[in-house]
Amino acid sequence: MVWTEFNSRLRPFGPRWRTGLTKDEYMKDDMMAQGVRLTMKDQARVYYMFDRYMTMKHSFRQYDDIDVAACIRDAIAAFPKVDKLYVDEVQDFSPSQLMVLLSTCWDPDGVTMAGDTCQTINAGSAFSFKDIMIAFREGFAERSCYDAASKAQLRFLHYNYRCAAGVAFWANSVTSLLLERFPHCADRIEEETLCQQLVELPLIVHLEGLADYGDALNGTGMRRQVALDMQAATILVRSNEMREQLHREGVEGTILTIPEAKGLEFDLVVICGLFSSSLNSDMLGALADDDSEESQLAAFAADDGPGQGAFLQLNAAFYALTSAIHELKLLYTGITRARSGCVLLECCPRRDSWLRLVHRWQQANLVEWIDDAEAYRVCSESDCRSRVRCAGSPSARCQSADVEKAGSASSSSSSEVSLGPAEISMREWLEAELEARTGRVHQKARKVACGTLDQAVARTSAGSWLFVLDLHDC
Repeated sequence: MVWTEFNSRLRPFGPRWRTGLTKDEYMKDDMMAQGVRLTMKDQARVYYMFDRYMTMKHSFRQYDDIDVAACIRDAIAAFPKVDKLYVDEVQDFSPSQLMVLLSTCWDPDGVTMAGDTCQTINAGSAFSFKDIMIAFREGFAERSCYDAASKAQLRFLHYNYRCAAGVAFWANSVTSLLLERFPHCADRIEEETLCQQLVELPLIVHLEGLADYGDALNGTGMRRQVALDMQAATILVRSNEMREQLHREGVEGTILTIPEAKGLEFDLVVICGLFSSSLNSDMLGALADDDSEESQLAAFAADDGPGQGAFLQLNAAFYALTSAIHELKLLYTGITRARSGCVLLECCPRRDSWLRLVHRWQQANLVEWIDDAEAYRVCSESDCRSRVRCAGSPSARCQSADVEKAGSASSSSSSEVSLGPAEISMREWLEAELEARTGRVHQKARKVACGTLDQAVARTSAGSWLFVLDLHDC
């Protein structure tokens, strides 16, 4: 939170991006870069830390990202400027870095910036597309290009062209919760999904009895696989430490951290241990409950006007809630890497902290919840392909599970069926999920999407100047 203030609010877009704001300038607005309000006392504390930071940096002759950006701008000042500039994933740049990039292009009609502020997961970055528009206009006005720069346009992409409908619905529910609790933390877009019929639900799998994720992903005993097929699934994790843990547990294949996967897309994504590796999963569960004290506090703070400070007596409790902003954006980014199917896998012993979030998704019929080894074993059977194809309704899933359990009981009169880890393998199940989520329904949706995309491109090409595209899920 403090570092984001240092990078984005105290050294913002505009002429102060190098030196930083004065205290009086900073105290004029109590809205933090992350979209929540500060008390006047806490603002003064943040500025005191910033002033001390700048003094120490100068004393020890050290440099940070903003200093590096300033040096780059000075070094390239004499070079010819480019005709066209396109910046993707713009939300993960700092204001100073974007100011340097804007300075490299001479033509305001040649600038395009695209991104999604609901996917801002880079430490120190937090701003809106409105901020970029203002910086663009002011920057080119200084170069006597005000008339052209003033015609810059902000365009919104309302369709998700990447994800299957089930994945898109789930991702939209995450951003809806994020913006409901913290309305100023990202740009809001009313998104539409192309296909609303025959939706295949994403899966949340919780296997409390397993020793590690390696057993869940590769299986154990005679059914253990050497490696997960990289063409069938990509594994996303929170950190490099979690990736190393999976390697130690024998998991091979494509394993990326969520920040590394930014801008990429895969047919099937398995997100491993995102909740269990979080220090703030309690906040996620609390904010998912509309009646919780935490949700009521967030709503109270969101309705507060600038400078009024009505919620400030509870500021310490509210500041703790803001940790959920990064968690929800990280989850949203992970989900939207999936084109066809997405699985959230947890093997942690406790799930009370985030179970309320899963219940919220279940009540909206957005996910399929598999909660124990027995249900998981049913999903892992070789004939689960037919079960997955009819996974559109909870009743179909329950009936299929009951039939398979009955069949197992009748065929095992001479030997007891084991429900332990030795029976568990995710390989066949993943392949079945991949097949079920890349069928004719999604191919048809993609054709519709391409047609809609062509129309959007034609509309965009009809204009000129800056097109800042706020792209959810693209």
